[in-house]
Parts: sequence; C-alpha cells; structure tokens
Amino acid sequence: MGEELPGMLVSLLIILKVLSSTEASHSCRLTGSSSYRRASCFLEGLTSVPQDLPANIVVLDLGHNRITAVSQSDFSRYGSLRELDLGSNDIATINSQAFYSLPNLIKLDLGYNHLSNLTADMFTGLGNIEQLYLDSNDISDIPTGTFNSAPQLRSLSLRNNKLANLRSDMFTGPENLETLYLNNNDISDIPSGTFNSKPLSQLRTLYLGYNKLKKTKSDMFTGPENLDTLYLDSNEITDIQAGTFSSTPLLTTLSLRSNKLKNLNSDMFTGPENLETLYLGNNEISDIPTGTFNSKPLSQLRILSLRNNKLTNLRSDMIIGPENLEKLYLDNNEISDIQAGTFNSTPQLRTLYLHNNNLTNLRYDMFTGLGNLETLYLYNNKISDIQVGTFNSTPQLRTLYLHNNYLTNLRSDMFTGLGNLRELSLGRYDIFPWPGLQPDNNEISDIPTGTFNSTPELRILFLHNNNLTSLRSYMFTGLGNLNTLYLDNNEISDIQAGTFNSTPQLRTLYLSSNKLRNPKSDMFTGPENLNTLYLDSNEISDIPTGTFNSTPQLRYLYLYYNKLTNLRSDMFTGLGNLETLYLYNNEISDIQAGTFNSTPQLRTLSLRNNKLTNLRSDMFTGLGNLETLYLYNNEISDIQAGTFNSTPQLRYLRLSNNNLTNLRSDMFTGPENLRTLYLDNNEISDIQAGTFNFTSQLWELDLQHNRLKFLKAEIFAELSSLQFRWFLRIYMYNNPWQCDCRMVPFRQKMTGSHPFENQIRCEGPSNFQGQQLKDISPEDLICEEPTIARFDMVHNNTLAKGETLHLVCEASGIPTPSITVILPFGQIATVESSGRVTVGVNGSINITNVTAADAGLYVCIAASPFGSIFATLVVDVDLKENTTSTVAPVTSPPYIVLSKQPQSAPSFSLAVLIGSVCASVAGTVLVVIIIHTIWHKRKTQSSPSPSTPPVVYSNASAKVTIGGQDQTGQGGDQARSSEHVEVEYADIALSPSNTETNDACQTQQIAEYQSLGPNRNRAPSDELPPLPPPSNRNNGGATGAHDTPRYYQSLKKKPNQPL
Repeated sequence: MGEELPGMLVSLLIILKVLSSTEASHSCRLTGSSSYRRASCFLEGLTSVPQDLPANIVVLDLGHNRITAVSQSDFSRYGSLRELDLGSNDIATINSQAFYSLPNLIKLDLGYNHLSNLTADMFTGLGNIEQLYLDSNDISDIPTGTFNSAPQLRSLSLRNNKLANLRSDMFTGPENLETLYLNNNDISDIPSGTFNSKPLSQLRTLYLGYNKLKKTKSDMFTGPENLDTLYLDSNEITDIQAGTFSSTPLLTTLSLRSNKLKNLNSDMFTGPENLETLYLGNNEISDIPTGTFNSKPLSQLRILSLRNNKLTNLRSDMIIGPENLEKLYLDNNEISDIQAGTFNSTPQLRTLYLHNNNLTNLRYDMFTGLGNLETLYLYNNKISDIQVGTFNSTPQLRTLYLHNNYLTNLRSDMFTGLGNLRELSLGRYDIFPWPGLQPDNNEISDIPTGTFNSTPELRILFLHNNNLTSLRSYMFTGLGNLNTLYLDNNEISDIQAGTFNSTPQLRTLYLSSNKLRNPKSDMFTGPENLNTLYLDSNEISDIPTGTFNSTPQLRYLYLYYNKLTNLRSDMFTGLGNLETLYLYNNEISDIQAGTFNSTPQLRTLSLRNNKLTNLRSDMFTGLGNLETLYLYNNEISDIQAGTFNSTPQLRYLRLSNNNLTNLRSDMFTGPENLRTLYLDNNEISDIQAGTFNFTSQLWELDLQHNRLKFLKAEIFAELSSLQFRWFLRIYMYNNPWQCDCRMVPFRQKMTGSHPFENQIRCEGPSNFQGQQLKDISPEDLICEEPTIARFDMVHNNTLAKGETLHLVCEASGIPTPSITVILPFGQIATVESSGRVTVGVNGSINITNVTAADAGLYVCIAASPFGSIFATLVVDVDLKENTTSTVAPVTSPPYIVLSKQPQSAPSFSLAVLIGSVCASVAGTVLVVIIIHTIWHKRKTQSSPSPSTPPVVYSNASAKVTIGGQDQTGQGGDQARSSEHVEVEYADIALSPSNTETNDACQTQQIAEYQSLGPNRNRAPSDELPPLPPPSNRNNGGATGAHDTPRYYQSLKKKPNQPL
C-alpha cells in the first residue's frame, strides 16, 4: 500500500489538473453561485456552442458570435438551462429537435439571425418555454403546428421579419399567449378569424404597427376577447370600418398614430366599453364631426391625442362626450381660433396642449369649462394680446407656457384669475425638437406696475430673451413668493435700487447676457436669501465696494465672460457664505492681496481663460476651504513660493495651457491633500527635485504636451512613493524625451512596476526614436559633443537684393544641440525667433528681403550641455558668383578662424570682405563669451548625475572654400570624458595675416582680448601666457591646418562662472 500511495496521489493530481484546465480553457465568463451559474460567451467570435462549460449552468449567453447552425448535440450536456441567448449570430439552420434536451428552458432568444423557415419540430422539447424571440430574421411563413411544442408560451416576438399574410393556424399550440409582436413586417391584410383560435383567447397585447394595412374590417380582430392594448400605428390606414373593435370589449389602449386617416365617424370606436387612451396623432384629420367621441365606448377616455393633424378651428361640438378626459393633445395643428364652449364637455381636463398652432389672440371665453385645468401649453403661437379675463375660467392653473409668441406689452389685467399659478413662461427658446420650426420672439420691453398682482403664488417666472432695457422698483410687485427669476438675454443696462424689494423669497436670479457694466451696492437689496446669482456675459469691468453686502446668503456667483481686469480686496465683501465663484473668460491680469479674505467658505474658484502671468504668495489668502481651483488657459510663467499655502484643503488644481517652463520644489507647498494636478500643455522643460514631495496624496498628475527631455532620478523616487499608487494616474505622453546619458539615473530606477514607465517614448537621438525608454539598456544611453558638419548657402546662386537668403547649419550631437545664429548687424536668432529671420530646428536659416546690411560675417553656434561649437560664413549681396566663404567648426573651447579673401577673387569685393572680417574680428571675444554663456547655462541646468557613465564625444573637422582656395580648420582635441566637464579651457586661435589692414584687424582683436586682463572670471592664481607676435602667411597657394601657425591665449574657465 505504501508503494501504491505515491502513484495514486500522482494520478489524482493529474485528474484534478485536467478538470481544472477543462473549465478554464474556454473564453466565457462564469458568474453566480454554484446553484445558479451563469456563463457569458458574448462577443467571443465563437462558431459553435462550446462544450467545456459547467454542465449545471442555468443561463447561457452566446449572443453576438458567428454560429451558423445548432443541433441537439450542442445542448445535450446543458439540461439545466433556463435562459438561452443565441441572438445576433449567423444562424440559418436549426436542426430537428435541436432544443430537445432543454425541458427547463423558459426564455429563448433567436433574434437577429438568418432564419427563413420555421418547422413543426423546431421547438420540440420546449414544454416550459414562456418567452420566444424570433425578431429580425427573414421569416416569411409560419407552418401549422410550429408552436405546438410550446404550450406555456406567453410572449412571442416576430417583429421585423417578412411576414405578408397571416393565417388562423399559424399560432396554434400555446394556450396562454398574452403578448404577440407582429410589427415591422409586410402585412397588408388580416383575414377573418386569424386571431379566433383558442391559443389567442388570452391575448392581452397585440403589436401590428409598421405594416402595410390600408383599412380595418369588422371581422379583423374577432377572437381575442381579453385584448386590452392594440397598436396599429405607422400603417397606411385610411378608414376604420364600423364594428372593427366590437370583438375587443376590454380594449383600454388603441394607437392609430401615423396613418392616413382624414375623417372620423361616430361609429368608428364602438365596441370597447373601457377605452382610456386613444392616439390619433400624425394623421390628416382636418375636422371632427359632432358626436365622434359621444359614445359609450369613449365615456371613460382619459387621454386623447390629436396632435400633428390639420385642424384649423375648434368648435363647441367637437369634443362632446369624454367627460373624464384628463389630457388632450391638440399641438402641432393649424388652429387659429377656439370657439366659446369648446371645452365645456371636458370638465376634468388637467393638461391641455395647444402649442405650435396659429393662435393670435386669447379671448376671455376660450377656456370656459376648464375649472380643473392645471397645465396649459400655448408657446410657439402668434399671440400678441391676452384679453382681460381670459384665465378667469382656469382658477386651478399651476403652469402656463406663453414663450415664443408676439407679446410686446404686458398689462396689469392680463393674468387675472391666476391666483394659484406657480410657473409662468414669457421668454423665448431658440432650440426646438421640431424640424423646420422657426422660433419667434416675445419682445417685451416694459412691465407695468401691478402686472403680477394677480399671481401671488408664482414661484418661477421666465422673462428671458426679451427687450427689457432697465429694471424698475415697481416691476415685480405682487411676487412675494417668487424664488426663481429668469431675466437673461435682454438688453438690461441698469437696475434701479429696490427693484427686488418685492421678491423677498427670491433664491435664484438670472441676469446673464445683458449689458450691465458697473453693478451698484443697492442693486440687489431685498432678497436676503438669494442663493444663486448669474451675472455672466455682461460688460462688467468693475465691482464697486459693497455691491454684495445685501446678499449675505449667496452661495453661487457667476461672473464669467465679462471685462474685469483686476480683482481688488474690496470687491467681494459681504460674501461670507459664497461657495462657488466663476470668473473665467475675463481679462484679469492681477489679483490684489486680500481679494478673497471676504469669502472664507469658497470651495470652487474658476479663473481660467484670463491674463494672469504670475502667481504671488498673497493672491489666494483667505481661501482656507478652497477645494477646486481652475487656472488653465492663462499666461502664467511663474508660481511664487508659498502661493498655495493659503489653500490647505485644495484637492483639484488645473494649470494646463500656461507658460510654465520649470517646476520648483517650493511651488506646490501647502495643499497636502491635493488629489488632481494638471500641468499639461505648458513649456515645462525641467522639474526640480522635491517638486512632488508635498503632494503625496495625488491621484492624478498630468504632464502631457510639455518640453520635458529628461527626468532626474529624484523625480522617479517622488512619483513612485505617492501614497495612492494603485489609483494613481500619471500622464507623461507627448514630451520630446531625449534618451541620452541624462536619463541614465532615471532609467536605472525603472522596474516596470509603475504605469508611467510605459509613457516615456524617445524622440531622440535618432537611433532610439520611437522606442520606449524601458526597452533601452542604460549602457546605451550616451552623450556626444556637438559638431557642425556644414554651414553654407543652400543654393550657390547669385543673391540679389530683395531675395531670400537660405542658409543651412548642419549640426549633430547627443543631445541634439540648439542652433543660435549671429547676423552681421548684431542680431541673434534662435528657433524661437520670428519675423524676417527664422531658424529651424534642423538648422535651416531663412532671411527674407535681404539688403546690403545683411552682407558680412554670419556665425552659427551649436550648443548643448556638453559643449559648444561655432562656424562662420561670409555673405555678400548683389554678387554674380558664389558668396560662400570660410566655414570653421569650433568646439568649446572654440577656435575662431579669421580668413583673408584674396583681392583677385571675383566672389565678392575686397571692401566688403575687409569690413566684414574686421567687424567680425572685433566681435570674436563677444562670440566666445556668448558661446561659453550658452554652454555654461545648458551645462549647469542639465549636468549629468555623478552616476552617469562616461560620455562619448566626437571629433570634428571642416573643409572650407574661399574664392577657390581650400583651408581646413581642425577643432582641436575634442575627445573628452565627462570628468572634464566641470573645468574647461578656451583656446582662441588667431589666423595670421600679411596685409596691413588685416594686421590692424588682428591687432585690434588681440588688444580687445588682452583687455580682458586679470578682471575676467578666473582664480587669482591663473596666469595668462604671453601673446606671441603675429606671423606672416604666404598669399599664394593653399595652406592646410597642419602648417598654419596658430597663437593660443589660454583662458581657464572656472566651474559655474561665465567667461
């Protein structure tokens, strides 16, 4: 036994492994308890029913797959199924007795397949099926006995198929069918007795909409005596034969919408004794004969829809009969008049829809009989006058919509009788859901005294989009219970003191989109409980002291889209309870210290889309409870230390789309619970260590679309230590990441456990472009000193005045060096420059509309944190030959090569050359200083970490041509490792000259160089070697770099000091 036990254990393990792998091999998702398991194989691309699911599943979803056929063997192991979804497959074939093994199935969905034929044995075995969906197939016929195997069927859906003819033997079998969907087929006729079978005796709901029925006959619906809902909408019915509904005495809802009915008869609806809802909308009805609704079947009618017809006038005998009617839809007709007594037979009417008609005047006798009316829709008519007493017959009216009419003047007697009115709309809406409807305007320009005296219970008043120009103290008398007032989109430029004294309960006031310029301190007196005030989209340029002193309960203040330029400390006094303040889209450039001291409860402040340039530490004092601050789309370039110390509860800060260039460690101190920080779309190129030390609670940090090229190792440590790392979302996409030696410390920290590691995709150097930093070995991250391979004209054509000069300065290095160009007249151009001189990142230089002043010496400087180099080029204007001159690449420390152009050379004039060269010689030291300043700035800003591996630099040399003579300048010893970065020596090479003029130039240059003397930035121990005398050089013949005498003046550049 002891020997057999290990073998048994191994066998058992193998069996368990097989069983577990069997259940896990499928792609379906299993949910639910062991007694009620569900399997979802939705949208898995399956072509057959999977056979590796647990046998005890009760719900199987196979929808949206590619199954084309099913057979009995597909379901033989799933006998416990109660619900099976095979919808949205490609099933065209259901084999005989395919569902025979599913006796417990209650719901089967076969919709949205390609079934065209149903057979008598198709549903064999489904003795307990209750819901069967066959909609959206290609079924054109149902053979007799198809549903004989489904006696318990209660809901059958055959909508959206190709059924054209119905027979009485189609639905035999189910004895309890309650709902039958036959809508969206091609049915044009229903033969007598179609529904007169025992299976349909219990039918409650029948859908026949969206077919091709043209008329109804008296024997069409015989059989289903229990039918209570019948949909015949969207057919082509022009006539309803008398007695059509005689066999449906229990019918309560009948829909005949969207047909072609023109005339209604009094015997059309005989039969149903309890009809409650009748839809006759979207027909062509132009008249309603007397007594149409005066029959016993319609005595219980509650809802009647006649909308979207062609009625022009309402007569007093039209709606006689339905005394219990509660809702009447007459909208979207062409009604221009309502005869007195029209509604006398509808005393229980609660809601009346008369909008979108052609009513022009409301008379006092139009609404008699409507003593219980509560809601009246009259908008979008052409009403220009309301007669006195019009609403005396509607004392219970609560809501009255009169917007988009032609009212211009309101009178004090217009609204008499409306003592219970709660909501009144007299404004205008520009957007409507009805196609082709053109909005009209109410053009109310004045509100006389006492206009609203008859509406003391009014709570909401709409007066927006009118022509009011000023508000007076008498306008709103009588509105003691008003809580919401819409006055937006008028022409209001003034609000008289005491205007709102009559509205003490006012809580929300809309004054948006008017012409207010300077609010006054007495404008808002009266409503002491005002909660929300909209003053946006006006012309407000100043807010005087005390403006809001009378609104101490104000919680929400909207001042966006105005013309505020500065915020003063006295602007918001009195707003001690303010929680939300929107000031976006103004012209705010400054916020005075103490501005928000009066708003200690402020939670949300929006200052986006303004002109803020700097954030000071005193700007947000007083905002101890602020949680959300929007500052995006400004011009912010700096954030002073301690700016957010006054906002310790800040949770959300958005600084997107500004001009920030670097992040310092003192920028975000204060809000220790900051959750969301958006810094995207700035100009950020550097993040100082410690920047995120004070934001350990961050959940979301967005640094996308900036100019980040590398990150320090300390930043990695800060990001990876954020407390909520499992919820943290950091976005670093779309930065110009440079995968060079500067990224080595950061790369060495990467472990693959932080999502942000996947977002650093290299933009340079070229050999790593498009790759992710995580996929590059730290040893491959190198840097190379800048070199210039070419500096000359793009086209060697004659350059005439007024043309465009195209130069190219091809530089390389890792990281890619920046290009600076010094023009003969002293202008310095970079890639950020604009105007007549532009420099491309690829080294292209374009100077438009050149003149004689553009002739002379050009200097191209290529600089990176690891060195600099420059080359020169002489250009003349109005020449007939190539104007390319000396190019000498120079490293940092640079060689400055001054070359003499022979007088015989026809390329350019001697005078121009001498002048250019002299001028350039005189400025050589300045060039040197510029180069070293650029290099020093880049080195100190981006110096590599001590842990950076040795940096590989390249050597450089250049061959230049001057008037047919070759001259080669060697860049000196250019192979240096990173250990030499801190101390650099600048060697200035002076090219000898053999002419008096050039000697003078050289002498002047040397004198300028010597004038630096001991006052240059160097240690006292530094010694200047003596300057050797100039040496003559033979004019004739070309001399290479190896035999060209050079004189060096050794200048030691101290670390962190400019030369």
